[in-house]
Amino acid sequence: RTIGLLTTGRDRPYADADLRRLEHITEQVAGIMVRRQLQEDHRRMVRRQALLLQAVAEGILGLDADGDVVFANASASSLLGRSQSQLHGSSFHSLCAHRGQCGAERTEDCAIAQVLKDRRARYDVEATMSSADGSIRPVRISAVPLEEPELSVVLTLRDISDQIRHRDLELRSTERLRRSFSGTVAALRHLAEMRDPYTAGHERRVAQLARAISQR
Repeated sequence: RTIGLLTTGRDRPYADADLRRLEHITEQVAGIMVRRQLQEDHRRMVRRQALLLQAVAEGILGLDADGDVVFANASASSLLGRSQSQLHGSSFHSLCAHRGQCGAERTEDCAIAQVLKDRRARYDVEATMSSADGSIRPVRISAVPLEEPELSVVLTLRDISDQIRHRDLELRSTERLRRSFSGTVAALRHLAEMRDPYTAGHERRVAQLARAISQR
């Protein structure tokens, strides 16, 4: 393909040796120009990738083979309450609050440590991360291993604090409904006992016997 145009001028005709020298020069210049263009394209691609990673809403952490952070985007920095420079070089295990699936007390029991070891991706791992101010942040992690010399695993962290709160609200609501239902049943039992004192306590004793039989 055409890289550029080199023009030369002289008073006398070009000899074959001169043409070969010019051909050699143009090949060298073309090679330099192509390398410069490739380098610029690479820098542009790296800048674009960096911008995309910084714009992603989920936190992204890159770990080396030892489980230390080598990359953190802006969302991960905000999620963990630490600057990107503070996260760089820190151990992922030290960022865990040691609760849930991922937060094992021993490093080797950590789900992310298992990904580093067996090189198999894991998704939807619930864990709790500790922020710099001591607060606890529940997250859901996806861990994907890579075959890169300096980047062994990429983690995607999603804050699930709102989901946990909604789940707790649903559990409390369900418990209130259960207590309300039990109260309704008890009220009906008392009404039946008031109507016929001879059978007072009969329903309760039958329920206790049925439970004892089923447990046995």
